Amino acid sequence: NRKAIIVFLQEKDLAKEDLLIQPKVVVEVPKDIPTNGLIPIEEKDMNFPEGATLEEKIQLSRPGTLIVLPEIQFYKNSFGIMPSSQREIFELIRIMTMNPKLYIEIQGHICCVDKDIRNLSLDRARQVKRILQSNYILERRIKVKGFGVSKPKFAIPEATEEQAAANRRVEIMILEK
Repeated sequence: NRKAIIVFLQEKDLAKEDLLIQPKVVVEVPKDIPTNGLIPIEEKDMNFPEGATLEEKIQLSRPGTLIVLPEIQFYKNSFGIMPSSQREIFELIRIMTMNPKLYIEIQGHICCVDKDIRNLSLDRARQVKRILQSNYILERRIKVKGFGVSKPKFAIPEATEEQAAANRRVEIMILEK
């Protein structure tokens, strides 16, 4: 479990260095956050400001809010996360580190098939959780769920690659903040 974390700061961020680089030791009282009874609120129904960042969306959200993480992408038919996903994952890690009362459920969804036979949607959600945990986000703050193709944004089979990409997604549900 030894590792070195190297943080590169741009000159414009030097004034915020203490805020961006904080010790990741968080002491919390253990608790289990139930998801029962939470009514999911779709991101579009929250009327977030156009161009809102992930941090702004989380600040404006309430328990039950679903937020799509569109930049988290996986290699085809695997739970291997593509390198292009790093920015959004690191942003989620930063937000969770700075908000120790934030509890989330990571929800995986897939596209293009009739059934999630291999439970790929759950494996993908678990992979995101593993990355968060490896960056000192406590396991009890993160639940995971795989929905397969049960909650598509567009009918399956999708008519376009854009529709398939919208169905193939990772969302977080805010459980508590």
